[in-house]
Amino acid sequence: MSHAARRYTRLISLHGKQRQWPQALELLASMSQQRLPRDVVAYNATISACSKSSWLAALGLFAEMRCFGIEADTTTYNSTISACARGQQWHIAMLVLETMRSSSIRMDTITYSSLIGACTGQQWRCTVDLLTEMRRCRLVANNVTYSAAIGVFGKANQWEHAMRLFFDMGVAGVQADRITCNALITACEKGKQWTLALRLFEEMRRSKLVADVITYSSLISACEKGKHWTGALHLLRESQRSSIQADTITYHSTMSACEACHQWDVASVLLQEMLDGSVEDVTRVRVPYVHRYQAGSSLDCFKHVVLATLLRQMTSDPAPFTYVDTHAGGGIYDLASPEALLLRRFEGGILRLQARAAEHSHVAGPIEEYLATVRKCNELLHGSDSDSDLRYYLGSPALAQQWLRPQDKAVLFEKAAAVHAELRHSLGLLDPQTGFTALEVHNVDSYRWLTQKSATGPAFFEGRGLVLIDPPYDSYDSYTAWNLFVLKHLRERWPSSSIALWYPCRDAREHSSFLNRVRSLQLGDVLVAEMSVAASSEALESSGMLLVNPPPDMEPQLASVLPNLAGMLSPPPGTCVTTSLQWLSE
Repeated sequence: MSHAARRYTRLISLHGKQRQWPQALELLASMSQQRLPRDVVAYNATISACSKSSWLAALGLFAEMRCFGIEADTTTYNSTISACARGQQWHIAMLVLETMRSSSIRMDTITYSSLIGACTGQQWRCTVDLLTEMRRCRLVANNVTYSAAIGVFGKANQWEHAMRLFFDMGVAGVQADRITCNALITACEKGKQWTLALRLFEEMRRSKLVADVITYSSLISACEKGKHWTGALHLLRESQRSSIQADTITYHSTMSACEACHQWDVASVLLQEMLDGSVEDVTRVRVPYVHRYQAGSSLDCFKHVVLATLLRQMTSDPAPFTYVDTHAGGGIYDLASPEALLLRRFEGGILRLQARAAEHSHVAGPIEEYLATVRKCNELLHGSDSDSDLRYYLGSPALAQQWLRPQDKAVLFEKAAAVHAELRHSLGLLDPQTGFTALEVHNVDSYRWLTQKSATGPAFFEGRGLVLIDPPYDSYDSYTAWNLFVLKHLRERWPSSSIALWYPCRDAREHSSFLNRVRSLQLGDVLVAEMSVAASSEALESSGMLLVNPPPDMEPQLASVLPNLAGMLSPPPGTCVTTSLQWLSE
């Protein structure tokens, strides 16, 4: 290799160490332009530079080498497999391995470590096979190998395998580091072995290994699963004393542990800390909630009939008001979609309700208006006014849009980008024919927006208002904590608003604890409406609507509407729908 070619290769390696892979690619391309030979060393340096950030670029260079007839060596294959591991491309890593074996290239410890790193939890048996193959080839596993394998076992909820490998590591004389211990603590956390996780943490301390945010987050999550709130809080405070910046998961795990033990005041303090400390994100939603599975169910009908009653009361006053929807969703749901047809919850909900309404001699006004609105929108969307052709179900923002008047305003929130785009499209399809145009649709987190606005004074909402808080509850404890926090802030900063909070009733103890916590907040007038569906073929399904500072005459309205709704939703033998209505006294 010429002096100039060696210089380029050194520069490529330097950019790789600084994670500047695009510059490394440019330098390799410049070598060709300068007519400098690009050998396996130059390619290895460039693949290594790309492996940390772009598995596609690394794989492209690997293919380019083969195209140009440049013979790859062990380092080439190791770097390419490592890139696939970082990109979570296990299948591609295994294809590269097959090519390596067919080319009779020697495999070493780094090769196996990279392959294990590419495995996901589903491939944990493959990890066992790779470790066995290493022993058969008399290759010595190192710290990286053990850490990667323990991490895979943790993802697969195989904490016993992880512990066994950790002991093997000690027998082999391989020193565990922080990465190894973090992987093992995470495995114990996922396996709900919180006491074992804490013992491992003590072992880390004795070994003088410095914990980081991953260590504390895993330990706190372990305490959360064990409902050990004092331990979770102690760990959070200890991490803060160690100048470790707590992240969203750390805070939410601590809050969940507190809420599981009914330590609501502590959870509220932690929420305020999150806001004051500008901790990013506020919910642990990893995949957007798909409401089409539940769209049009009996509990959906309950929620939306109550909402229709609220909107009816709000619009009976000519004064303008602002409607706020904190978790707006997609707006319109196609009941012919694969998701809706999977569970067919709409059959026992909206379809049953409209069929029974046609048979009943008396249908309460809000229910009649609600069904008329759904039919009108279906006619607009589907081109038919036949009840049997009811295909689309209206979510809360689409429903509210049909009630709002020119003087009113709507502010809708949907955090998930894809669902936000669906919402905007859905609302554009419906012309409310009321002259209503004042609509804001925000792709932001409603909890943070509302609590921050509530602290900024004059920029917040004024006058009459109706706020619907209807989160997906994929993380029940975290959402419950935020709901109560937002309720308190809204009552302080927008006292003239009415607030409707939907909540699931999962068990009696949790339900009682929730209502007691609401009562302790001293929010003023709180009306609680609930509906339960008990069927011989399924478990009890219950939900409620918490109405804080409800509009005038809501109690007599709902006292008439809810029994009427229950009667129309419970015709089949073995099915019983019940409703209740009560004031929550302080």
